[in-house]
Amino acid sequence: MFGEEQKRQFRKALEQFALHNNEDARDAVATILAQAACSLGEQGASPLERLVRRRCPAIPGETVEDIVQETIVHAIEPERLRRLWENYRDEADPEIYLCTVLRGRISKALDARKRAAQRETPLETELGLEPEAEEDEWDVPAPTHPALALNSYARTQLYQIIKQCLNNDLDWQILYLRAVEGLDLKQVAQLLCISHDNARQRFGYLMEKLRECPELVQFCQRNKV
Repeated sequence: MFGEEQKRQFRKALEQFALHNNEDARDAVATILAQAACSLGEQGASPLERLVRRRCPAIPGETVEDIVQETIVHAIEPERLRRLWENYRDEADPEIYLCTVLRGRISKALDARKRAAQRETPLETELGLEPEAEEDEWDVPAPTHPALALNSYARTQLYQIIKQCLNNDLDWQILYLRAVEGLDLKQVAQLLCISHDNARQRFGYLMEKLRECPELVQFCQRNKV
């Protein structure tokens, strides 16, 4: 994945960032990692994509792409890079480092898939969502619970908290169309021009993120919803 010259450049840039907090050096690290990890091979897949598919062949293509992108983003987090330099210095290996981060993202994705397949939880109930009795997937015609009894100010607060928690416009659109407009995920996918499987996966991930959002939990407790 990495040639010797790329490894040398990686270590040099890593040192500059870790010792001098040089953001240009961090950008250089990001470029080196992305170029090596995301370059397409003969089969039209990047090295990281092939690693993900080899370990988890059942994961959909859209999710594989998300995992790869998340791996790069997490790999260039400042604290991670500083720890890498502190622990390994001139022995830091970008390929081993990237694969270590990748394993963490794969584990998180698999855990999210398992949780997304579980039955209804309190948060889904609060948002008016429930799975069909015969299927373990979030793909139902419309919310069956009444709308939350919130005034306009509280509802605006709720939407702002959810938007900040998700920090992703597409995920927010999926949730809004599903929970507020009452569309099923096939309709959501068609409306947003994405695959049904992508919509299902994203919906599972975003619900997991919302369940772990302390601001949203506090809001629900404060407003008794």
